[in-house]
Amino acid sequence: MREFDGRGYSWRVETLYERGHSSLADDSLEQTHARRTFEIAWGEQYEWTSLLPVAWKLVGTSDTRIRPSSSTSKRDPSWWFTPLHLLGLGLGWTDIGKGLYEWQRQGFPKGSHPILDLVYNTWGQSISALEIWLRGSMWTGELEKPLSDLRDVPFEAFRLTPIPETEKDELYEREINRLKRLGLSDRRISLAKNLLFGGYDPLHLSVHFPGSVWPNEDPNHLAFVTDEYSEGDNDAYAINPEEYLWEAHFDRYAGFHVQLNLLAAGMMTGEVFSGKEKVRVHIKNFGYLGEFMRHEKTRRWFLFYESEDVRFDDAHLWGN
Repeated sequence: MREFDGRGYSWRVETLYERGHSSLADDSLEQTHARRTFEIAWGEQYEWTSLLPVAWKLVGTSDTRIRPSSSTSKRDPSWWFTPLHLLGLGLGWTDIGKGLYEWQRQGFPKGSHPILDLVYNTWGQSISALEIWLRGSMWTGELEKPLSDLRDVPFEAFRLTPIPETEKDELYEREINRLKRLGLSDRRISLAKNLLFGGYDPLHLSVHFPGSVWPNEDPNHLAFVTDEYSEGDNDAYAINPEEYLWEAHFDRYAGFHVQLNLLAAGMMTGEVFSGKEKVRVHIKNFGYLGEFMRHEKTRRWFLFYESEDVRFDDAHLWGN
């Protein structure tokens, strides 16, 4: 299996990604501008979004994974922030905890969806720590709301029972011991502990997630979208009307699902979608993100793949 550590891989964002251990925390004017550009494009601070470009580029590649940093002292919130994006925006899950529970209940079947293959290759059995945290955190609603708001119609979904406060610590300890028995590395155990212990949201995932899903309109926020960036070059057009296939070019990653809804509603081209359309999404300074379609029941966009053997929309429904 090929491994990528997220360091030194440019993927057309070479001015935004760190080389070796000299990160964008550099105070030089050039590095400050690069960091600012990156955070506006991805919607949140670099510490949370740094792995997103690499992860999205690896979706659909075979037998690849991202290797966590070897530094056990580094909290690295991007490690857990990234699967929230892959599952919430890539698979279109509104209830990520429910989706993870159902996926695990079925034994993490390989080939269910390319996103799930990358998530399992990278996080493996430790992804269950994310499901447990989502059921134990009082801030889970802050993650679900921006995802639910991306629907164009109400949709009632089943919700897992939250973990009672009196049982949390014991369940968290059992999960860490389970991961140790599986032989996970010290670094992966440390990353799971960082997620589970230290309060309801020790990595502040619920604080940083909404701004990377919706365009940020808070003028006091680091990634506030000023006029300079909001007047972007968003563009969309039909490339194969007979097959309902469209091409879309968006200025930023943050808010691209919002742009897809605007496109479907006819607000970008004047043509309202019938519901059969698939959209090939491109992001400025990143490239091709993937082909998205909107599920007829959930009305959520998710990454679409053709397969004669697998219905990839089944995996979409696990988290809705």
